[in-house]
Amino acid sequence: MSKLKVYQASAGSGKTFQLTVEYLKIILKNPFSYKNILAVTFTNKATAEMKSRIISVLYKLSQNNADDYKEVLIKIEGITPENIKNQAEKALKLILHDYSRFYISTIDSFFQQIIRAFSKETGLGAGFNLEMDTKKVLSETVTRMFVGLSGNESLLNWLVEYSFHKITEGSSWNLKNDIEKFAYEIIKESYIYYENELKEKIQYKEFMSQYIQSLHSIINGFEKQMKDYGNKGMDLIKEHNLSIDDFSNKKSGPAGYFLKITKANADYDPKVRAREACESPEKWYAKKSDKIPEITTCLNQGLLKFMNDAVNYYSKQVKYYNSALVILKKLHVLGVVNDITETLRDYRTEKNLLLISDTARFLSAVINENDAPYIYEKAGNRFRHYMIDEFQDTSHLQWHNLKPLLENSLSEGNTSLVVGDIKQSIYRWRNSDWKLLADGVFEDFKNLGTQTFKLENNWRSQANIVAFNNSVFNTASNLLKEKLDDFLKDKNKDQQNFSWLLDKAYLDINQKLPANKNKNEGYVKHTFIENSDKQERTNAVLTSLKTDIEKLQDNGYKAKDIAILVRKKDEGKLLADYLMNLNNSKSEEQNYNYSVISNEALVISGSESIQLLISCLWYLHNHQDTTNMAMLYQLYTNFKHPEEQAKFHYQEEMEQLVKEILPDKETLKLYPVYEICEELIDRLELHENSENHTYLTGFLNLVADYENKERSDINDFLEWWDDKGKDVSLSANEEQNSINIYTIHKSKGLEFKAVLIPFCDWKLDHEKAPIIWCNSEAPFHKLSPIPVSYQEKLSESVFAEAYYLEKTQIYVDNLNLLYVGFTRAQNCLICYSEYIKRDSYSTIGDVMYHIYSSGIHADLNFRQYWNSETKCFEYGNLQTINSKNKAQEAKPLSYIGNSYRKSFRLKQSSENYFQEEQTTENINYGKLMHKIFECIITIKDVKKAVSLVFEEGIINSEEKEMLQLKVEKYLEHEEAQKWFDKSMEVINENNLLMPDGKILRPDRICLTSNQTIVIDYKFTEDETKSHQKQVLNYMNVLQEMGYNNVSGYVWYPEKEIVTAVV
Repeated sequence: MSKLKVYQASAGSGKTFQLTVEYLKIILKNPFSYKNILAVTFTNKATAEMKSRIISVLYKLSQNNADDYKEVLIKIEGITPENIKNQAEKALKLILHDYSRFYISTIDSFFQQIIRAFSKETGLGAGFNLEMDTKKVLSETVTRMFVGLSGNESLLNWLVEYSFHKITEGSSWNLKNDIEKFAYEIIKESYIYYENELKEKIQYKEFMSQYIQSLHSIINGFEKQMKDYGNKGMDLIKEHNLSIDDFSNKKSGPAGYFLKITKANADYDPKVRAREACESPEKWYAKKSDKIPEITTCLNQGLLKFMNDAVNYYSKQVKYYNSALVILKKLHVLGVVNDITETLRDYRTEKNLLLISDTARFLSAVINENDAPYIYEKAGNRFRHYMIDEFQDTSHLQWHNLKPLLENSLSEGNTSLVVGDIKQSIYRWRNSDWKLLADGVFEDFKNLGTQTFKLENNWRSQANIVAFNNSVFNTASNLLKEKLDDFLKDKNKDQQNFSWLLDKAYLDINQKLPANKNKNEGYVKHTFIENSDKQERTNAVLTSLKTDIEKLQDNGYKAKDIAILVRKKDEGKLLADYLMNLNNSKSEEQNYNYSVISNEALVISGSESIQLLISCLWYLHNHQDTTNMAMLYQLYTNFKHPEEQAKFHYQEEMEQLVKEILPDKETLKLYPVYEICEELIDRLELHENSENHTYLTGFLNLVADYENKERSDINDFLEWWDDKGKDVSLSANEEQNSINIYTIHKSKGLEFKAVLIPFCDWKLDHEKAPIIWCNSEAPFHKLSPIPVSYQEKLSESVFAEAYYLEKTQIYVDNLNLLYVGFTRAQNCLICYSEYIKRDSYSTIGDVMYHIYSSGIHADLNFRQYWNSETKCFEYGNLQTINSKNKAQEAKPLSYIGNSYRKSFRLKQSSENYFQEEQTTENINYGKLMHKIFECIITIKDVKKAVSLVFEEGIINSEEKEMLQLKVEKYLEHEEAQKWFDKSMEVINENNLLMPDGKILRPDRICLTSNQTIVIDYKFTEDETKSHQKQVLNYMNVLQEMGYNNVSGYVWYPEKEIVTAVV
């Protein structure tokens, strides 16, 4: 029995190196074990990198290189310096010749593979399609549900009631948007866990209506009682001939509280002044008031009691009142979840779809009914060793599916491990839960045991970057913990229930430096920009960014060495547009490179040529849309005559343009969208400008992909384009010499010599309130769990625990984003944040400002490097580097396209294999015989091969008999007979792919254990030297591929000649 290995791998700590070592440990002891190892990653890029690394290292080891790996491997029992080379060479050959069983894949790909083997059990049809566009599917599902309302009276009445509820509370009555947003909840694990339990209750609209009535009863009862206390207080004040203004602080004072709670939609919270007034009569009046005797009498005769009664009632009942309010907000939409689920199920069945978000859930359902190892064996997999990368991004369902495999592996004494880093967990919104790495895995494997290994060295970043990050995140985690503790104390909650999460996430944050690192290298600069106007502040950031990019390039950094990281996509687009404009407008004297690689910069719809195409499609769809006609004319004029200004009065010109490019619009729009686009590209001559080629090729690929999955209809395509297609980006060549722009999420796993974060001031808390699923308690327990919107009101509700947990986790999430961003830097880290004077900190920028200006809790003396006047932190020196990156200039794709109708012609006659004209007859007869011989392995296959061409209608029955006799006669040749007996393995008509991309196709290759024979047939041609030269080329290629004792022949069956090639 083995123990589970748990690797804690901070950023830059050599995680891929360690995973590769663990993989090599297994296959160097037994090269055949590669087929028994499953390595799971979370992105296709990480999968490719891992595969590439293992293959590369195996090759180097087979060449007696890779000393860094050898140094580690020779310390392992069972691996010696003498056998590493041979074992590596053997393992490499086995993997390359059986690559499909080299199991390194994303977790979703692995689960999908298993699900395909269980399509019957999961209710999926054979050959189901995997759907990545969850948004589109959910939107269409909700639309279908609304379309079917006429046949569902119960649902119709429920939605009408929901509409009245929204109107009453002053909200938008657009139900479809609300329901579409909520529909995303049904694919989240937080809902899936309780799905069956909830379904049983919410399917009954009568039960839901009664539940809603009970909520209204709680709300109305609370408001009525509070208003009653308010009216009693106000009446007593009037009885004593006093007014609110006679009391301290007037309307904002304790007496003003009575007035406040008599109003509609009142804020019933007593706040500090009302609470203090319960205990201190002197809080009711000012010291110099001339009404003190009257006020004192009023207090003694009941006003003080009314205040105490109101505050005490509020304190005891507010959590039920707030709970009822927040439940009611989502209850109507919860009531249609079953209807959405049923409609989605029908949609899936009709389209034979599996949503990407469904993979873990479907597999979990199968595993719950069977023994897990059996499940995977049935699917054709028998793994003994498991390696799970990026474990902090694993969800509970994914872990539920993988855990039994690891348990089985360890119980048999095999190797299993998980690798992760809580600080890099930034995908909680995709169901990941870093608490699995913090505690869950240790609890789950406490019986089998775990071994924890910490990768302490940072191999990526220079010394000053490492020291900076060590100090910053030690300090920042403590600050956030204190902020959270203060918040919880204020709410009278036990902070130990929650703040431990921050302690756990940033435990042992410090990384060490390898011995070979220079201790004085690395540069950090963080500038705070003070300006009350947001646009001016943004302009200041852009100007500073430009200056710093130029400074970096002056110090030897290539554009490719620089990465700009952003929190949001719209920030990336802003930066991409700014830098592209700089690059396009720079003078010839300027040597700076501002070109960018960015998804936002390479959006297909950003090309004017594509905009023109789409405008033409809209015109074909609706030629009476005058707004689109104006846009079409404007785009066409800009494209064809950029020096001219389009006229405002365009009617005549527009009509002429349509006659020129769309004279057959009624016919053209009947064609598939792909063909229309190719035709339009040809007519508009969009391909004449090479700058358009990349966009045109990308667009046509997009159209082709769409038509493979959807209807080839202009209307449907344009709807899809507006909804999703317009946001698709071209894949950029990462090797070109351009500045990289990434979101922080996309940058995970990457590294750059210089990292710039221009908008380093995202909020600590949620910017948009998510839905959290909470267990309920009496009097709400009849329905549980319940979806509620995250908001501070939850802190005084029965859902307070869930609220505090979510608040703590979002603090960790946003600090993790900063950690991922900062740790991408190798040599240089430059940041910009807004400076707004606040009493407390609510953004990441606020936290960093507090760290620099106070220097508290820091190993690094931040104050020493902080300039309070310029509000800039600067640590280390920007050193000149000699970039070794070989950067490429971007080479645009060449457009290869042609009108479908020009390139395709329908044949009106057969090949006429036996027509009288000699030249054509020879060619066609040769084709026919090659087709027959391609199906012949041994002499016994002749009849079957001839029958196949007969069944295809190529020959008639008379020709069939004649050909069979003819082929059998060919095979009576003494030399040829041995090529068609059972003693040889045969490869017919297979391609040989050459390094330069050319393809060779020998007619027949015969293999034995010690001989390789290549044969080329010539049925109608005379002997020539070119035939022998062709076969000699085949022979040379086969020898280069490692085949031994290669011989070759040219066979002329009609002439009964076999020519040996030497």
